[in-house]
Amino acid sequence: MSSIPRSPCLLVIAAALMACADSEPAGGTMPLSEEGPRQYRIAGRVEGEAVDEVVLYRDGAYVGFTFEEVGTAEVVDSRFAFSGTLEAPEMVHLTPDGGTKLAVFVEPGAVDVTLHSDPPARLEVVGSATHELYSAFVEGHLRYQDEIERLSDRLEAARESGDAALRLQLEETRSRTQRAESAYVDNWIAAHADSFVAPYVAIRHRIGALDLARLEPLLALFPETLATSRYVRDLERRRDLLAAVAVGRTVPAFELETASGGVVSIEDFRGRVTLIDFWGAWCGPCRAQNPALVELYESFPRADFEIVGVSIDFSRDAWLEAIETDGLPWTQMGDVSGFDTAPAQLFAIRSLPANVLLDRDGTILAKDVEVDELPSVIAALVGGR
Repeated sequence: MSSIPRSPCLLVIAAALMACADSEPAGGTMPLSEEGPRQYRIAGRVEGEAVDEVVLYRDGAYVGFTFEEVGTAEVVDSRFAFSGTLEAPEMVHLTPDGGTKLAVFVEPGAVDVTLHSDPPARLEVVGSATHELYSAFVEGHLRYQDEIERLSDRLEAARESGDAALRLQLEETRSRTQRAESAYVDNWIAAHADSFVAPYVAIRHRIGALDLARLEPLLALFPETLATSRYVRDLERRRDLLAAVAVGRTVPAFELETASGGVVSIEDFRGRVTLIDFWGAWCGPCRAQNPALVELYESFPRADFEIVGVSIDFSRDAWLEAIETDGLPWTQMGDVSGFDTAPAQLFAIRSLPANVLLDRDGTILAKDVEVDELPSVIAALVGGR
């Protein structure tokens, strides 16, 4: 029997592990073997507060953050069930009465789930070896997450108190802990590369760090038996997307509605050095660097340099308010679909802030240039007209 510990960072995952519906999951299934799809069944029992229904979700395009509803089960005499076909183990999510998403790795066969509905909601899972393995990963990973959270709280207090020496010490300690957390994840993936959990962990916990150079050796770790895993396919798709927008390639054409209501294409900026800035109103680091970007924008004539903002927002009101509050004068495009927006999909953007620098002909020169390095980089490009 296993249960997944809950923490603010893992609520989405914990909520996601619990479902497969009476019909085949939306978006297709994942092959487990050449035998093709196999039956799974989730038999659920509720303990605690009464629950009327449980909704089953699978991950959307952005694993762990976007979700697709698969089906709903009515709870009768504290029991509920989902069944269908799977071709490979997959992380799914159970949500009781619209509450917290609770995660479980389902696999072909029978899985018994006890949903403890009293706050904080949690699951106990029996019958899924994949879920057991993932629970073991979570247990180890939480130690680093909890320590990083603790250090972040202390760091914020040090900043507020003006204790520069303590702030520097805590920043260094947190950086070491973050590096240790990354090493834990990387080592865990390598040690369990033959499991269906490993590619999920990679895409859920390391996706922001997986550039083209890191993806090839990562994919090489996974044996042929995992080749049809949804998560391996997602990683392969990311590799292909990144290859298409690698430095030296021409930026792919895209257009999107602007904040003012028109439609703009990236092609409209040919002839000028252009910085595509991926950001969100909800993204603290993005907002923190906006003053520096405004200063950068005002340092060069429009005939030579432009910035195009691409919103990774979910609320149009929040997006527009952030533009006004931060005084961003450049073109802003977005459709409030978050990371599912077309430009983010084209560039495989999975973390913020992010940027792409183009020359006058639309050739990709660099990605994720640090904001304090941009003035000298842009000056060299503009000066070389």
